[in-house]
Amino acid sequence: MAKITFTLAYEKVRKIIAKLTGRRQEDILAGTPLSNFGFTEVGFERLRGRIEEEFALFKVVVTFDEVVSCTTVNDLFQLIWAKIPNNNKEITPFSANILANMGLFDALSEEFSKTSEAKRIERELKTKANETT
Repeated sequence: MAKITFTLAYEKVRKIIAKLTGRRQEDILAGTPLSNFGFTEVGFERLRGRIEEEFALFKVVVTFDEVVSCTTVNDLFQLIWAKIPNNNKEITPFSANILANMGLFDALSEEFSKTSEAKRIERELKTKANETT
């Protein structure tokens, strides 16, 4: 049985919005109003369709009205997360804590990206050090 984590589902939502709007995924945060993306009626229908395609493995079905009723990226994510069957959700104590404190997720994502950047810089420094020896 396929499982999905909270984090992966959230990243998929950001990726969908990024592809539809041409924005960078890193710039799409949970609190961002969907109105900031300039979705028209056609845009919301495309968004709805992409959600169903991306989450088809979990049989997620959303209506146009449900998508349009979402105010923020977080609202959209919560809608999708609620539609994923519980037996397909991989919930860890970590993700349960994030779900309980939704506003902290973007700060956490930012820390992940900083950590990734720090690791990349560290690898580059080690490579340079190895080249000089």
